Order: sequence, then structure tokens, then C-alpha cells
Amino acid sequence: MKHLYFKVNKEAIEVRCNIILTQKDILDILNKNIKIIEKRYKIAILTPVLEDFGQILYKGTPLPLEIEINPNLKKESFNLKDNSIELKLKSNLTKQKKELIRDLIYKTFAPKEFSSRVYYWQKITNLEASKFSFRKAKSRWGSCSYKNSISLNSRLLMLPQRLSDYVIVHELAHIVHKNHSKDFWALVEKFYPEYKEARKELKKYGALLT
Repeated sequence: MKHLYFKVNKEAIEVRCNIILTQKDILDILNKNIKIIEKRYKIAILTPVLEDFGQILYKGTPLPLEIEINPNLKKESFNLKDNSIELKLKSNLTKQKKELIRDLIYKTFAPKEFSSRVYYWQKITNLEASKFSFRKAKSRWGSCSYKNSISLNSRLLMLPQRLSDYVIVHELAHIVHKNHSKDFWALVEKFYPEYKEARKELKKYGALLT
């Protein structure tokens, strides 16, 4: 079975695929997705540098990585401190390893960090989801099903709280309106008056989402 995943940044298109794919196969798949690639590239070139290689964004703050390398480690680990992230690794940090660590950090801490915010906004809005879950997503910060089950992207942890709050309010509003009608935006504005500014600011994090 043929599988191909690509990531677009300012310098290149990074492709991961099965070894059975030929160069022609890869180009054909990329050409079929050219509109998506163009959209992601525009986001990438408009997105400011939010973190250096030796940092990971956490609630809007780029925390420096404190790296300890020990080839004899039985298991690699991370520890979240107040102003940094401690990594204990068997080998040097690579871009791919950093992305895996980042996603693991978000997956681990997202439920803990956002549970209180979800509870807070449910009380404020008087809207209650049937279920809340967290997962990594490549195109959405959150979603609300027709059964009012809300899924939040674990990568919300890269955002400042004011923006993750907006995403929570946005998805709660979908409990009432399953669309983006005027009534929907009026409900969002009722509880989050600065939603237009939040939507604009959220776009600069789009490249990290993909």
C-alpha cells in the first residue's frame, strides 16, 4: 500500500513515504496536492520564527531545551521545568526527534493544562460538551461533532492562553450552531469579544500546526 506524507516549510517540501514509491509516484502525488502545498507555503512564509531549534513553544513561550546526552541511558525522558525543558537523550537532538518530543510533551500535558479552562468556559457559556478529548491534528485546532463531542488539538499547548481560550469558546459555540453563520459568530463574540483579533493572531501559528 502506498503512503506519502509531506510537510511544507520556507525552504523545502519534506516528504516521508514507503520505499516502494518511485520519484514519479512522489511527483504525481505532490502535483495532485498542489493547492494544499501552495496554501501551506503561503502560511509558512508569512509565519514569523516562533521558536529556535533549541526551544519548544509552551503556552506561547519558547522554553529553552536543557539537553543531557548519555548513550548508556535505558530510556530517553523529558522534564518540564518553570523556565525550561530538560531532555535526557541517548544521542544528539535532531529535527525529527525534536518534533516527536514536542508532540509527546503536548500529548502528556494538554489534558491536565486544559481541563480547568474547559470547565471554566463551560460554566461561563452554560454550554456543556458530551465529551472532551485531545489528539494531534494537522489542520484543525479543534472540532465539535453533531453529538456535541469536542476534540481539542494537543498542540494548543503551543499557544498563549488567550488563543487556546478562544478555540475552546469557538468549539463550545458549535454545540448551538453547527456552522459559521452570523448567529454563530454573534454567540462567540458574546463570550469572547476579541475573537477577530484572536483569529488573526492564530494564523501565525498555522505553519507549526501543519
